[in-house]
Amino acid sequence: MSSTSTHINFNTLCESISSIPYTIDFDSYGTMTFPLCWSRPEIYYSYEPGGYPLLIHWNYYAHSSTSCIDFQSDRPIYAITPQLM
Repeated sequence: MSSTSTHINFNTLCESISSIPYTIDFDSYGTMTFPLCWSRPEIYYSYEPGGYPLLIHWNYYAHSSTSCIDFQSDRPIYAITPQLM
């Protein structure tokens, strides 16, 4: 019988964007989260502990399906996609 190993969480490298137009379906992510391969250089903390921008599930604002990025802030904030090749 082997000994117990340590559980380690990690992420693999993100794939670059290889074609334009680039689309993504945010429905595969949980609400109040953010895609792992994207970055948020400026995070605005107000109502949500994770800060804005963040993903929300709300049909009213989503272009298609049910999810979108919420940029609720009183100052400029933005999101950066994975690298474009």
